[in-house]
Amino acid sequence: MKKLLSLFAGLFLVSTLSFAGNYTLNDEKIDNLFEQATEASIMELSSDVVSMAGNAAATTISSAVDTEVLIAFVLCWVVGGLGIHRVYMGGKPTLILIYFITCGGIFGIVTLIDWVMLLIKLVQGEGVGSYKNNDKFFGWQ
Repeated sequence: MKKLLSLFAGLFLVSTLSFAGNYTLNDEKIDNLFEQATEASIMELSSDVVSMAGNAAATTISSAVDTEVLIAFVLCWVVGGLGIHRVYMGGKPTLILIYFITCGGIFGIVTLIDWVMLLIKLVQGEGVGSYKNNDKFFGWQ
């Protein structure tokens, strides 16, 4: 009980000592920034990430491979707990049931590892690799 009260006292102290009320927003500057902004697609951003990685070979990989990894990455990010990204990459639809039974892939741990592995493959410009047509629950093996 003492720990809980100490935690609440600490949070109260931090919240009262913060100076967030002293900040103001200049709506004119924000509107000007939005007017000067340019629209960018996710494909442009992914190619920028690949080029920033400095991997010259990755930029020569076809856009079909990049698109496949990007779509799998976004699916894993948005609905990863359902395992739809694994079915998209060629796994059996029973993977969706396995992800559902294990509460999103062992409470999201498998989904998180899939997401990180797909992010690495996206940055390095690789294909989906070991995930392609893989029916195993642990796809990164």
